[in-house]
Amino acid sequence: MATSLRISAPMQAKVCRAPTARAAASVHVAPVRTARALRSVVTRAEESTASWATGAEAAGGAEAAAPSFRLAFLWLDKNIAVGVDQVLGNGAVSPVTEYYFWPRKDAWEDLKAALEARPWISERDRVVLLNRTTEVINFWQDEAGKHSIEEATDAFPECSFTGA
Repeated sequence: MATSLRISAPMQAKVCRAPTARAAASVHVAPVRTARALRSVVTRAEESTASWATGAEAAGGAEAAAPSFRLAFLWLDKNIAVGVDQVLGNGAVSPVTEYYFWPRKDAWEDLKAALEARPWISERDRVVLLNRTTEVINFWQDEAGKHSIEEATDAFPECSFTGA
C-alpha cells in the first residue's frame, strides 16, 4: 500500500546571502586594550587562558602592550627587500607582509599598500615603518659606498637583517 504525502502550503526555502566584500570591508573590530575589557567578551570558562592575548595577568587589569612591529630586511648586493613582522609578547615573530624588493620594484609603494590593507595596524605605526624603510633604503644605496650588513645592524638595531 503506497502512501502519499500532501503538503497544503507551499514550502519556501530561506536564502542566506553571503556578505559582500564591501560589507566585510566596512566591519571594524576595535582591539582589546586591557584584561578587564577582554574578560567582558570572554566566557568564564575561557577566562583562565585569556591573559596570553593581552600580555597581562588576567587579575591584574594592567594595560596591554601595543602591538610591536619590526622591519625585516634581506640585504643583497643588487637589491634590498623589506617585510614587516609582528613581535609577539613572548618574543616570537609572526610575518605580517611578504618581502618587497628595491630597486627591482618600488618596495616603498608596495609596502605602503600592504600596510594600508591591514586596518589593525595604526596610522602611527604605518608612518614609523615607512619612514624607517626610507632611511634603510637610503643607507643601502648610499653613494659613499656599499655598507655591510654589520654596519646596517649597528645603524638600525630595531630592524632585522639577513643576507650577504
